[in-house]
Amino acid sequence: MCGTGCQRALARRGAVRCGAVRCGAVRCGGDTRNQTDGCARSARAALLRATFCAVALLSASPVHADTQVVCWGQALGQCDPPIGLTEVVRIAGGGNHTVALRQDGTVVCWGLNHYGQCDVPERVFGIIEVSASQAHTAALRADGSVMCWGNNSEGQCDIPAGLASVAQISAGGSHIVALKNDTAIVCWGGNTLGQCDIPKMVQSVSAIAAGGGHTMVVLHNGIVACWGYNYYGQSAAPPGVGLSKTVAAGHFHSVALGLNGEIHCWGSNEYGQCNAPPPGEDIVRIAASGFHTVALRSNGTIASWGDNQYGQGTPPQPLGTVTVLDAGFFHTVALVCTTPTTSRTSGNLGAVGSGSPREFAFDSLASAAGSVDLTIRSRADLNLATEFLTVRLNGGAYSTIFVDSGNDCPATPDEIVLSLTAKQFNAMIAPTGTLLVRLEAPSGVNASQCVDGYCEIALNYESVAVDCNSNGVEDSCEALNPSNDCNSNGVPDDCDITTGDSFDINTDGTPDECEFDCNSNDLPDSYELSQGMAPDCNNNGKIDSCDIARGTALDCNANAIPDACEVANGSSPDCNTNSIPDSCDIASGTSTDIDANGIPDSCQVDCNNNSQPDSYEIATNPALDCNANALLDTCEIASNPALDCDHSGTLDACELTPPDADCNSNGELDACEIAEGAQDKDADGRLDTCEIALGDFDLDGAISAADLADLLSLWGFPNPPYGDLNNDGAIGGADLAILLDRWGPLP
Repeated sequence: MCGTGCQRALARRGAVRCGAVRCGAVRCGGDTRNQTDGCARSARAALLRATFCAVALLSASPVHADTQVVCWGQALGQCDPPIGLTEVVRIAGGGNHTVALRQDGTVVCWGLNHYGQCDVPERVFGIIEVSASQAHTAALRADGSVMCWGNNSEGQCDIPAGLASVAQISAGGSHIVALKNDTAIVCWGGNTLGQCDIPKMVQSVSAIAAGGGHTMVVLHNGIVACWGYNYYGQSAAPPGVGLSKTVAAGHFHSVALGLNGEIHCWGSNEYGQCNAPPPGEDIVRIAASGFHTVALRSNGTIASWGDNQYGQGTPPQPLGTVTVLDAGFFHTVALVCTTPTTSRTSGNLGAVGSGSPREFAFDSLASAAGSVDLTIRSRADLNLATEFLTVRLNGGAYSTIFVDSGNDCPATPDEIVLSLTAKQFNAMIAPTGTLLVRLEAPSGVNASQCVDGYCEIALNYESVAVDCNSNGVEDSCEALNPSNDCNSNGVPDDCDITTGDSFDINTDGTPDECEFDCNSNDLPDSYELSQGMAPDCNNNGKIDSCDIARGTALDCNANAIPDACEVANGSSPDCNTNSIPDSCDIASGTSTDIDANGIPDSCQVDCNNNSQPDSYEIATNPALDCNANALLDTCEIASNPALDCDHSGTLDACELTPPDADCNSNGELDACEIAEGAQDKDADGRLDTCEIALGDFDLDGAISAADLADLLSLWGFPNPPYGDLNNDGAIGGADLAILLDRWGPLP
């Protein structure tokens, strides 16, 4: 049966990812992996991961180590954890207080409480991450919501309305930074130093850290960005800082952990808090607060430098294997892996008797290093010599108990502890890792005699230390740190990879099932991108199809290419430069396209500013472009008044068509020539030269006897000044015939 999937990841520190779990065949990145045992193991790991994420707790797999809170430094109560505090999975150091997150999602806090920073609200449950600052505490719930309590003088505990889907939180001096699942960040609280003024270039973030008055992030490409208070240079990452995987922010200094484990530090160094150890140390975690810095090595030991006036830089010895580390203002706090033990209980199985045996199977058991205690607790009908219990282990009779020590329905259940040697126990559980304990009673034992019948089986022993990667750290201790056991199966990631229980196709040391696989094809996104198997046109480190599916990139035309990329590569025009293809602007109605030519109206020529493209106006009314040059006549005239010399509103070129408009056919209106000084002695609107050329030599508006007399006076004269109506160079009979033909008033 398939699980219901994940509600969200327990921790998004680049290690844990919740992915869909599919029934049926499991794809493991290619056909060659579909039928392998490794694929089946990967599928089982995916199921474990789904369950683990859904309940937002640490894995229920057989990790048999536990942790102890250890603290050193200033003694104002912040280093006095409550007695009996167990099952702590996260720890955070504040100004003068310490916060612990337990496996069940509850929060415990101790130390100074002047501002209520240790008054954990009753509604705080289902927590997966905690962060503490000088006088306030922040917590992240499994549903992606954030809670805060303590000092709120600058609004740092006023969670922004609608904030959801948060993956990480970090509490600064008077502000809080949240990283959302979509890789965007949100900041609120004190901003007098600009610590909440997120730069525009900060997008697609993978890690965050809030300092005294500044903020740090790691971008998806590994680049570190800082802003806020910079008096000591803490917000100016030096050029030597390469690609980083995480950052830590102190009061006046900044720290980055490089991809290769090198530490970079800048800002105030008054107490040596930036005197980081040289490269070569295998650092897996860093923390900074106040004026000192601490780092956790992969072998569980600590490096510390900076202010040590309260001993905050001197870990107690022997300390043991540290799995989680944080720095308070003047103290340091750590989770130390305790002796590996297995401690299991069946819970109440009900009274034994009346022919009803009780049994419980302890599975996934580790080998024992020493004696094993099997404790039987019973409240039943056991006071007679014939009333007892027989213990069977994995089907074989092992012991008879309560023969002489049993009681009838005792107030406190009878208890017997059976001890097995390591050799006996290890032989019993080999090779399945299971111990089936069965309790049987003779027929005379009445199961209903005790109204509160009770039977419980408990198993407790010290486990054999396992160190699969030979790094000197017991595997179960190493697995308590999520960065070492991303699939939460109780085995260090590098061991999973070495044994083939997990694939690591991109050889980055992280099992494939823990890396982002947004398209659920069983290949890490980073691998697909590095091999060119999936496009990332906007170079944001995310597969385009996933950007689109998440809504972090728009694909308005549903062609699987982000709109911004189409615009950038020129495959889709964006005439209004809004990073949205024109076709989408038009389809969505954000731009009109009245002429349906695929170009937003706002991008077309509209010389008269009437919100209609000129081409549309001309197409619907050709008369608006009398010369058919695709330009509105009114706009041509407006840009060059000389094109309409008579101010008629019509281009002169279009008015030349009537014969009397340009009698000399020189391309200029007669009226304009006259206005410019051409002769029109009779003021009839006609050029005198044109009237004379027609035969009206005396310019009286008609061909008459006077014009005939003028013509005859020039008869035979070569190249006469006028009267050569047929343009043959002389006045003769042809000219006379033309004149007589035109006799009378001019048209």
